[in-house]
Amino acid sequence: MIYICIPVFNRLNYTIKCIESIKSQTYSNYKIVICDDASTDQTFNYIQSNYPEIIVLKGNGNLWWTGGTNVCVEYALSVANDTDYIFTINNDTEMEPNALEIILNFSEQKKGCIVGCVNVFFNDRDKIEPSAFVKKNTFPFSLYHDFLNRWGDNLHKIKNEFAEVDSLSGKGVLIPIKVFKKIGLYNFEKLPHYHADTEFTRRAKITGKYGIFINYKAKVFSHQELSGIGQRNTEPKIKEFFHSFFTIKSANHFKTLKNRAQLIYQPYWRTYLFFNVLKIILGFIKRKIYER
Repeated sequence: MIYICIPVFNRLNYTIKCIESIKSQTYSNYKIVICDDASTDQTFNYIQSNYPEIIVLKGNGNLWWTGGTNVCVEYALSVANDTDYIFTINNDTEMEPNALEIILNFSEQKKGCIVGCVNVFFNDRDKIEPSAFVKKNTFPFSLYHDFLNRWGDNLHKIKNEFAEVDSLSGKGVLIPIKVFKKIGLYNFEKLPHYHADTEFTRRAKITGKYGIFINYKAKVFSHQELSGIGQRNTEPKIKEFFHSFFTIKSANHFKTLKNRAQLIYQPYWRTYLFFNVLKIILGFIKRKIYER
């Protein structure tokens, strides 16, 4: 059994499309678990009325991605067997019909590894939205995690079916239930909205018990234009970019970046935090130059 965990806040129309893409999967032994974090668009009532087979749990309005996902995972842990799986996905995505079947077969072939789907642009399904990270392995940043693929890389140019990686973001990741029982939940206290997924998979990796892979045959279609502010997919506006360091809704949120650096890069977290922030700023400047 795969427990598909989806944290939701509003965007009911996207949630419906996500659900329908799951219901179209060639693999059918799954249970959808949604945490509705106090949506104001009648998400909870609509799903209960129209999808009675789905487990819908209520949040308090302050769960963000990490807390909402943890609520779903905790439910799954209360009912699942040790051989079951968790599958995390966002409600602003849709899945190719064979995605679950591909990654489940792959995980079983690799003796219970963690495996992520490749994320591609919803409106250009040959363009990759990076979701897998690998260590740089170059001095002085030999511990630093960087994207395996670049933003907008052509999927058809990747010849390998899969790649082993060091961490994954949470848009379409299959995780054996025993991983959660071994290392715990996502870190809501330090990483409430962004980066909890990559920290969790990195935490699993360093135990030495779980391989982590991305499978390029299993596709998740991402509405990347709905992601947080101040990022690669948003317009390079100076005011918005500056604001992105102070809002939890952004992957650039400074406190979250600091907490992630402390969790992953001790005792060198200050160096890696500086490098990461510098990279974000230079990336913004580059986008601003190309805008002209």
